[in-house]
Amino acid sequence: MDRRTVVKQWMDEQERSTGYIANKTGYSKQWISYVINGHKPFSDKLALALSEKLGIQFDDLSRSKRKKRTPTKAAKE
Repeated sequence: MDRRTVVKQWMDEQERSTGYIANKTGYSKQWISYVINGHKPFSDKLALALSEKLGIQFDDLSRSKRKKRTPTKAAKE
């Protein structure tokens, strides 16, 4: 199932709007709408945000991209 279909199905099941997704992910409502309706590309970055913030799972999002990034040693100092 493609990403757009997954999100549309999730929205129907959870009775959520593009505004809700925008609020939770930090993307604009308009951008979410453009992506879901196929007018803008569905990036891995957006898929990762949807996965982390809302628990939406995408088959094509690799495990390595789902892992939380830990700060580097230099960033900790």
